[in-house]
Amino acid sequence: MAKKNSGMLNTSSPLKAGSAQAPASGSYQSSAHPTARAIALPRLSHEQIARRAKAIWEKKGRPSGQDEQNWYQAEAELRTESQA
Repeated sequence: MAKKNSGMLNTSSPLKAGSAQAPASGSYQSSAHPTARAIALPRLSHEQIARRAKAIWEKKGRPSGQDEQNWYQAEAELRTESQA
């Protein structure tokens, strides 16, 4: 199963470390829908997702080529369970 989110920084960005400026107080407006901002998604560890993805893979009979599908399914299941 492929590892997701290697944790490596994207060095192709034109911004240099520390160069981003915070908006002036009160001037920040999010483009996100108000409801979307109100929902905090739980932080899932790589290990939690990997364990669930492996269980999904095994339950399906260990087919090849479905790593990403199993990973995203595992994330969705874990998030649903943590919000219940």
